Amino acid sequence: MFKNMRRQDFGRIQAKLFPKYFSLAAAAITILLNTVQFASRPWLLYAALAATLGNWLVIEPKASTILMERYDLENSGADDEATKDRIQTLYKTFSKMHGMSSLLNLVALCGAVGHAWFLANGMNLTMLAL
Repeated sequence: MFKNMRRQDFGRIQAKLFPKYFSLAAAAITILLNTVQFASRPWLLYAALAATLGNWLVIEPKASTILMERYDLENSGADDEATKDRIQTLYKTFSKMHGMSSLLNLVALCGAVGHAWFLANGMNLTMLAL
């Protein structure tokens, strides 16, 4: 999709998809909280949930707002120095937000995978027979 679409169209689609992605991830992790009693390291799942909620409720809304403001300025046709400086500032701010979002997403993934790993290592066939 990224290579076949205009940058702004792709960004607008991403701004619609990411809230749904983060809400689904938060719901899945919340469901996994039922398995915490069987895990030897439950903090991994709590870290994954905290990272996902932070991404969904804090980082993503700010990043989308910054991105849309940048697109509006780019499409305004204004060519003055103040507009160019503002676009550059928004670009840098968005890049920082994107980096934080990627890091939180990685924390969430590692937490969920780590939880699954320790959960699977603690299981045996007698537990499955219950």
